[in-house]
This record gives sequence, structure tokens and C-alpha cells, in this order.
Amino acid sequence: MKKFLCIIVVLGVIVAKTVSSNTYEAETEKGRIKCISQYGWKVSEKIEEAVISIPKPLNLVYIRYNEIQKRAGFDISEYEGKKVCRYTYKVLNHSHKGDVYANIFVCDGKMIAADIMSRDIGGFMHEINRKEFIE
Repeated sequence: MKKFLCIIVVLGVIVAKTVSSNTYEAETEKGRIKCISQYGWKVSEKIEEAVISIPKPLNLVYIRYNEIQKRAGFDISEYEGKKVCRYTYKVLNHSHKGDVYANIFVCDGKMIAADIMSRDIGGFMHEINRKEFIE
């Protein structure tokens, strides 16, 4: 019985840590940069800010975007129908030669989604936790 209780406690700690690890305070500029830097990215100050509405239900574009988010431990389907802020920063340490940007989506002061992307011809988008940076 003790072994069973010990396993339950360990699983509870792992689940709690996983849930809290993707709930970052992002209300301030400093907090948003800290959110991004926790994944190893170095960024300049914010270059763009926009309020967007996440559709309810998610359309095909957002369903595909959410697939990227789920690989990073986020799920934007929880925010269907809500207005969120998107903040964009220039990434300084990506291995791609062109301009690369980090987008962070914030709702009620919390980071709810983030990605790394290039606007270049033939650009890309990947999850924020994918390591393609220069050490």
C-alpha cells in the first residue's frame, strides 16, 4: 500500500510540474521575454503587438497551429472565442540565416501559446521548445 501511495504522490508531482511549467507570467515586457528565454531563445525588444480573436470553433488554420502548440505543451482550444494579445520579438540566436521571430500569445497575463517563425520566402514555423538556436 505504501508503494502504491508513493507512486500516486510522484505522479501528482510530475503532473503538477508539467501543468505549471507551461503557465508563465507574461503580463509585462520583462515577463514575456523571460517566458521566451526559458526555452533558450535570445530576443530583442518587442517589435509588434496585436489583439487577435481565436475563432470558435477553431478553423483549419488554428487547428494546424494548435498541432504545433500541443508539441510544446500548450492547447489554444481552451481559448476559443477569446481575444488574446500577440507579441512579436526578433530572435537573435536562431540557426536560420534570415530574420526569425518569436510570437507569444497572452491571455489574462499568462502565456498560452508561442512559436518561432520566419517570414522569408519559403519560411517556417515551429514550436518554441524546438532547439534550433546557436549556443
